[in-house]
Amino acid sequence: MNENLGTKVKREPKDPFPLGTSNAFYFQYFNTTSFSTIVGVPTILFFKELGASATILGVVGSLAPFLIILQIPASRHVELVGYKRFVLSGWFLRTIFSFGLALAAFIPAIDNTTRMILAIFFLIGYNILRGISTCGFMPWMTQLIPEKVRGRFLATDQITGSIASLVTTLLISWWLNHHSGSLGFACVFFYASIAGLMSLRFLKKIPDVPVPPDSRSTEPIPWKELLAFQPFIKIITMNVIFFVAIAGGGLFWVPLVRDQFHKDSSFVLNMAAVGAFFGIIIQFLASRLIDRAGSKPPLSFGILMAAFHFFLWSMLAAEVLPFNYWSLFFIQLTAGLSFPLFNLANTRLVMATVPVMARSHYFAVYSVALNLTLGIFPWIWGIGVDYLQGWHQVSWNLWHWNAYSFFFLIVVSITIASWFLLLRIEEPKSMSTEEFIRQLLVKTPKRAITRLLNRRISF
Repeated sequence: MNENLGTKVKREPKDPFPLGTSNAFYFQYFNTTSFSTIVGVPTILFFKELGASATILGVVGSLAPFLIILQIPASRHVELVGYKRFVLSGWFLRTIFSFGLALAAFIPAIDNTTRMILAIFFLIGYNILRGISTCGFMPWMTQLIPEKVRGRFLATDQITGSIASLVTTLLISWWLNHHSGSLGFACVFFYASIAGLMSLRFLKKIPDVPVPPDSRSTEPIPWKELLAFQPFIKIITMNVIFFVAIAGGGLFWVPLVRDQFHKDSSFVLNMAAVGAFFGIIIQFLASRLIDRAGSKPPLSFGILMAAFHFFLWSMLAAEVLPFNYWSLFFIQLTAGLSFPLFNLANTRLVMATVPVMARSHYFAVYSVALNLTLGIFPWIWGIGVDYLQGWHQVSWNLWHWNAYSFFFLIVVSITIASWFLLLRIEEPKSMSTEEFIRQLLVKTPKRAITRLLNRRISF
């Protein structure tokens, strides 16, 4: 019999988060519930329900990232206004436009074209305000959270967001399975708007921080000097290439499942929920490891897993991989192993690299570069997919070439290119990628299971 059975495993005490920062996790839950609905898969499905083409879907998918460009002019005012006041004002105003989207879906007796125009109008307003206000959030959190607990904070924050995304996706999937059409989507958007109001309550409770003296300046921003900082430029370059792939690969699996395999909105949302579930597990495991491992090893693993994920989509579209529950389960497993881990490690790397001086401007450049990529390329990918619709050719009596199988192969090659760019980024304190994978997938789960088995049962 195991002598350790019934004894508690001693763990080193964790450094606490700053007082009051737990409100950031509640904020994240309700904000993700709102945001992931307004600019996520439910809105894409709403436009698909109205008969939108792939090009229109690309336009809709590009609004949120494209309007992040407004962070550049807005960044001049963040330190002058204050982080908390700046973010809170923008979050409140954008919530009003989310109610407008619900109204556009609700209005009866209008044709689908008019409904799409109204919805796009409110989405533009929502994302303009988001683009302006979000440039204050990252500097606020970077100033508030000490570096020694930053990785754990980010992991907890993203786990909270993933749980919110999972719960929201399942709820919306159940709702749309019973209430389809514009009225059903109107209720979905109203639910997201209420969640947006709830997020404001907790946003107000997050402690404010003083703006560092080095950041508060009315002098012209030395953009030339900022953009000459090579560690930052290397990160930007790697991210831009990776997000060129994400701009299409993260969006066009929806019309692939809807058009080629004729599945409904509820099925698509359930697939997204499976990916979110796996994302929660990987974020939980990484939260115990990220501050010791560094950022580069999980980035490497996440990018390579993303390339494999997109290759599986290509095989599915080419009819090499069968369309069944097992193949879709495995595809969403690779999604959960890649994108949440990439987001966590990437955010940590940027926060550790950006200097205090002109911090808001660095974050604005970073966010704009990535989101501009996400804003432009859905249009390009959408036009390309529409152009190739109807093309079909079989190679080797096995591989079916069509718009989606060809598209996802291109995405795979771009993802691998971003991995080669990652190799150029230097991070002095990090473990090897091989050791990180072993810790993440073997040792950390093993320790978690051991603690569970050795825990005393109290009555």
